[in-house]
Amino acid sequence: MIEAQWRLPHGPRSAGRARALLRTQLTEWKIDAEVADTAELLLSELMSNAIRHARTPPGREIGVRLAQYDGRLRVEVADANCARPLPRKAEADDEQGRGLAIISALAVRWGCCPRRHGIGKATWAELLLPLPDQPRCVGANIRRSAGRTTTEGPGVDSALRRSSSRVSGVVRTPGTPKDSARAT
Repeated sequence: MIEAQWRLPHGPRSAGRARALLRTQLTEWKIDAEVADTAELLLSELMSNAIRHARTPPGREIGVRLAQYDGRLRVEVADANCARPLPRKAEADDEQGRGLAIISALAVRWGCCPRRHGIGKATWAELLLPLPDQPRCVGANIRRSAGRTTTEGPGVDSALRRSSSRVSGVVRTPGTPKDSARAT
């Protein structure tokens, strides 16, 4: 297993810093561009949830961890709040509440488990890494056109269609179980 981890302040600027660290690390690991784009979107959603919903005492940091193992890439965000994230159904005019739906649509697995070192929890999402010379199946094309994000493809729910992202494609493998809300 190869991993990288960082601790960032619990604040809105940390989401952008986390994305920059992820990009640098995935470039160093030579991770496929489509997987890197999807991982960046997953990290954005996980960081947003930790920053917005994890009510923690001042001075607590958010942990970010990337791990590459068994043909998978895990993106993990840990905070000092023990409350588990709960998916909810966002209404058409809601501006929030789609993060876990997006994570569920893009990740092959996601879940939440107790924080490895200390109080709180770690919420994670996993992507499959393409094998060399392995054909990939694109489950959804997400593209930006004239400032709007559009999506196409099977398995993309309306919550994802309404979200704003900057991903050029999503690597999916048919028949992969989505064990949402189960930690390994």
